[in-house]
Amino acid sequence: LKPYANEDRLKIALSSISNGALVCLTCVASNSYVKRQRLALNMINEEKKK
Repeated sequence: LKPYANEDRLKIALSSISNGALVCLTCVASNSYVKRQRLALNMINEEKKK
């Protein structure tokens, strides 16, 4: 029974690590997308002011 318990723990650890990495990547991607949108909006607003 013991070896299987260790394997399960390893699988759980690996899946939680990969989930964390996925969440991180998603956050980074959405942050850069939001920044780009803001920059575009700022540029449009600056053009309107002229």
